[in-house]
Amino acid sequence: MAQRTRKERKETEGKKAKSRRAKRTRLPYGKKNYLFMGIGFILAVLGFVFLAAGDTIFSTILLTIGYVVLIPIGLYLEPKS
Repeated sequence: MAQRTRKERKETEGKKAKSRRAKRTRLPYGKKNYLFMGIGFILAVLGFVFLAAGDTIFSTILLTIGYVVLIPIGLYLEPKS
């Protein structure tokens, strides 16, 4: 059997490293996106809590801000690459 040269070994190792890096998945959104969606989710949950307590005005405001404003902003913002 013929032995491989150093150059051939380095090329093979480089390909393996690239394939390992390619297997890593990136999250589709950035930190800012998840922040907006998280705050929107928290406001929506608080809105339901206030709704259960009987405060319909404040719960409506919180639910609207959470569902209609913050969560869509988090979904539509372009993540910085």
